[in-house]
Amino acid sequence: MRKILGLSLIAIGLAVAWSSIRNHQPPDALSSDVSPPQKQIKYQSHTLDFSVVHTLLIPANSGFSVTPAISEQLITLEDLAQKHQAVAAINGGFFDPKNQKTTSIVIKQGQLV
Repeated sequence: MRKILGLSLIAIGLAVAWSSIRNHQPPDALSSDVSPPQKQIKYQSHTLDFSVVHTLLIPANSGFSVTPAISEQLITLEDLAQKHQAVAAINGGFFDPKNQKTTSIVIKQGQLV
């Protein structure tokens, strides 16, 4: 359940970010002397001795935002991301496979969920 809660929180955030990006208007002209700041999400995979770490670099002022999403039932990260029309999803928690309940503390908008 915790895994679902974490995934849900991330998926909703990314869906909101995607929505704001689609409505973002680019500036009319950019100076040729200054290169525009990076506005794309950058994915990287880092192989460690006993695991693989996946990271997303989300530039400040890029129009993307991370918003927590919570699912009331156990679903896959992919399904959660599709449900919230997210650009990307981050698994932010864990769950007990026996009872499918979260093992993580989730706080959304300052409230314990």
